[in-house]
Amino acid sequence: ETGQVTITRLGAVEGQNPGFHQSAPEVSSIDPDNVLEGRTLNVELAPYEIIEVVFDNPEFSSELTTMALTGLPLVPMTETVTDDSQHQTDDDALASDDGAGGLAGILLMLPMLFLF
Repeated sequence: ETGQVTITRLGAVEGQNPGFHQSAPEVSSIDPDNVLEGRTLNVELAPYEIIEVVFDNPEFSSELTTMALTGLPLVPMTETVTDDSQHQTDDDALASDDGAGGLAGILLMLPMLFLF
């Protein structure tokens, strides 16, 4: 049993570009009876929309309740051997970088200042 479900949608006001940083936000509620079928939630979202789903006082299965009370089982980690030779080469390349590439980029941008 899911208990009481509250669903909130955050999006942009209709007609505004949801990716634009100055779009007005719109917060709305979604009726769980329209989108929740048993334990499956089916919601269609527009691009960049976010939903928050809150389950108040759900009734968990006995397996999940036991896991929550006893904790998750410990799974032994296997040690993996990695080849650090590639990382060492990259570190050497960074250490020998004198920053001339960044300086060249700044010098190329100087003429742009005169356009403003």
